[in-house]
Amino acid sequence: MMVTAIAVLADIATILAVGFIANFIYVHRLFGAVPQLDVNLRMALIVAALMAVINGLRSEYVVENYLAFARHPRSVAVSWCATFLGMLALMFLTKSTGDVSRFITLTFFFGGLLALLVQRFAMVRFVTRHSAIGKNALKRVMLFGRQRDIDAFHRANQSALLGCRVVGISVLRERGDHDNRATRMARLDEDVALAVSTARLLKPDDVFMLVSWSDPEVIEHCVEAFSTLPAALHLRPELVMERFGEVRVGRVGRLLGLNVGRKPLDLHELVFKRLFDLTLALAALVLLAPLLTLVAILIKLDSPGPVFFVQRRYGFNQEAFRVFKFRSMVVNDGVFRQATKDDPRITRLGAFIRRWNIDELPQLFNVVLGNMSLVGPRPHALAHDRAFEQRIARYAARHNVKPGITGWAQVNGLRGETRTNDEMLRRVEHDLYYIDHWSLRLDIRILFMTVLSPKAYSNAY
Repeated sequence: MMVTAIAVLADIATILAVGFIANFIYVHRLFGAVPQLDVNLRMALIVAALMAVINGLRSEYVVENYLAFARHPRSVAVSWCATFLGMLALMFLTKSTGDVSRFITLTFFFGGLLALLVQRFAMVRFVTRHSAIGKNALKRVMLFGRQRDIDAFHRANQSALLGCRVVGISVLRERGDHDNRATRMARLDEDVALAVSTARLLKPDDVFMLVSWSDPEVIEHCVEAFSTLPAALHLRPELVMERFGEVRVGRVGRLLGLNVGRKPLDLHELVFKRLFDLTLALAALVLLAPLLTLVAILIKLDSPGPVFFVQRRYGFNQEAFRVFKFRSMVVNDGVFRQATKDDPRITRLGAFIRRWNIDELPQLFNVVLGNMSLVGPRPHALAHDRAFEQRIARYAARHNVKPGITGWAQVNGLRGETRTNDEMLRRVEHDLYYIDHWSLRLDIRILFMTVLSPKAYSNAY
């Protein structure tokens, strides 16, 4: 609890300090005045509160997260960006964006990110160097099982990074080829009794029984013996649980089973994602209205034809809809052919807006209409859908969520022309990963990568 409290206070103090410094530089240095608790400092208070809440919901302030620094750059960046998005959305809804200095906002954003990383590094050093908080705060774990399973556990896991400390092991001897049941049970009784005695001396918080699920007799015997200890008991994960990333016990009515595949999005996730999409899409349309108008005018001046390119695509549950894009090619005879590098059909302006993904911006209207999401698998032309659905397993699973303006495949450089099945397979694998691991945090990460990552602009022709 002490580490959690220190971590929360450290984040809040860091954010408020950066906010005050940014405000001081702006007000004192530029205007020669003494900074007051104005709207800029109130922004810092709001951001600090939002950051603490978001990190609390993500379980960021547990001691296990402060045992190594490697996870913090990504974690801090995601939380900080999510916090700023929340703040901007709040300011947009309260019509207070014009009251905040752009200089302070940018200084606060980049300075805060850097300061939080430095602070997290210091926290990790503090926790790991003080044994009373570091080592002794870790969960104490004891392992019980056959030697080969214990060795496999050590090869697969670094206990310090798992947030636990292995304080002891007890070995279950291998069965002999010619042992009868009485011999096996007597040996099992001896091994379990020794393990229980060892556990009483070591006082572990948790005992992991590395015993195969296919040996229920041994499991029942171990559970009965270890249940006399004041420790939590765990069975090792079977291969099926290691094969699937999201395995949990689920119940449907009176049926009980291992859930190895989740529904893409449940009701509250759908509502939450829709509100997130609608808020940001409407805000983006308002903020980008001058740019959209300018691009529309330039398209009309650059080449004859309509401003928008409209085409039928498959969306959620393979339901067809019309997708909007800025026209970036000369008007053709309606025969679909995927764009290629140095394609002669692409106009001068079209090459520029495709290079910077500006041609995709009208799809914000699709988001508002509910056909698309901000983030999701990119919708392909109907001809591509029909062709690749026959050749790639689970291709159609891309339609289990709404298509997106951007997606996990695109920010990883998998966009543009797909000449082979392997190229499309890699794109599909990334799309399915997004569906299986959806979270608001992942959506926010993808949105920022869409703007900031060079990969998001690769193969843009």
